[in-house]
Amino acid sequence: MYPTAWFASEVVLNKPGVQYDLSLIREMNNVTNFGVSVIYRSHFNESVAVILTPINVLKENGLDLRIQIPTKQVFTDSQYVTYFYNDSSTRVSDLNLMGGRPYRWLLEQSFSPLYVGGPPMQISNLTKGNLKISIIPNLNETTPGTLIQVSAENTQKFTNQNLTELRMIFDSIGYPISFKEFQTRAQLTDNVMTTRDLDSAIGLDPQQYIWTKAMRTELEWLQKNRVVRGLIDEDLDRLSEIAPRAWGDHNLKARYFNGEWLLGITEEMIEAEYTQQYQGEPDCDGFPLSAMPTGILGDFNSSFSILYLITDQSFEGAAIRVAAVVVAALLIVIALLYIRSRRKSRDKKITHKR
Repeated sequence: MYPTAWFASEVVLNKPGVQYDLSLIREMNNVTNFGVSVIYRSHFNESVAVILTPINVLKENGLDLRIQIPTKQVFTDSQYVTYFYNDSSTRVSDLNLMGGRPYRWLLEQSFSPLYVGGPPMQISNLTKGNLKISIIPNLNETTPGTLIQVSAENTQKFTNQNLTELRMIFDSIGYPISFKEFQTRAQLTDNVMTTRDLDSAIGLDPQQYIWTKAMRTELEWLQKNRVVRGLIDEDLDRLSEIAPRAWGDHNLKARYFNGEWLLGITEEMIEAEYTQQYQGEPDCDGFPLSAMPTGILGDFNSSFSILYLITDQSFEGAAIRVAAVVVAALLIVIALLYIRSRRKSRDKKITHKR
C-alpha cells in the first residue's frame, strides 16, 4: 500500500539564520488553519497543497514545508482460494526453504508477533505468480508444529498449472508429504479479500510531478512574502534538486545538518541527539481534497517596507542595512563637502570686494 508520504515532498527549514513568521499568513483568506499548521494551494500547481508547520523536537527547530498531492482511497476486491493445514509434526528448520529458487519461487521472510504482545515469529512466504505458500511455526522454528497456508489469488479454484507448480515446490523444499496428500488433510476455503490503497485524487502521478520546480516556486514565494527569511540561492538550488527524493515522511524528508542539506536521518544526527527515527507504522490515511482551501492565496506582504528593512534579522537584511548606512554616510560627507566648498567660495568673494 502506498503511504501518504509517497505523494509528498518535505523539508525542514532549520538552517541557522533562517527565520519564519506565520502570524500574517494565518490571517489571510484562502488558507486553512489546522492546529499549528497552515494549509494553502501551491503556487506552482493550484491543485496541490502546501502545509507549513512549526516544529521544535529535540534539537530540530524550524519550519516544516510539505508539498502534498491530495489523495483518495481505492478499494479492490480479489477472489482467492486457500488450503489451511496445521501440521503438528513438521519443524520449519527441517525444510529447505530455498529449494524452490531454481524454479523461480521467491522467498521472503519477516519477523512479527502473531498476536498483540506475543513474541516475534519467523514468517516465511514463498511466491510465484498468483501462488503463495506461507509457513509459520506454532512456537518456534526448531520445535514441531507448523501452520501451512497455500493460496491462489484472483481465481475461484486452483488451475492444473497451479497444481503442477505446487507439487514441484513441495518436493523441492523437502516437505514430508506430497502435495496430493497435503490436499486430503488441509481445509479448503474460498474468499473475497478487499484491499485499501491510496491514489492521487487529481490524476497527478507523483513519479511524474516536477517536484524541483514546485519546491523552488514555493520557497521563492515564501521569501517574497517574508514568511521565510534567510535562504540564499545555494539553498534554493539544493532543496530543489533533492525535492523529488525528499519524501513526506519524518525519516525521509530533507533537513539541514553540519553545514549541508541532507536527505533523511543519519547516524550522526542520532548520536548528536539532534533528531531520532520514527519507529511506528507509516501514515496511510491520506490527504483528502476536502482539506484544500477553496481559493488561491495571493501576495500579501511583498511590497517594500521601511519597517521590514529595520527589523529583518537575516543576512540579507543586515547587508541591506549596512549598505543603507554606507550610502547615508556618503551622502552626509558629500553634503558637508558641498557646504564647505560654498563657504570657501563665499569667503573669497567677500575678500575680493574688500
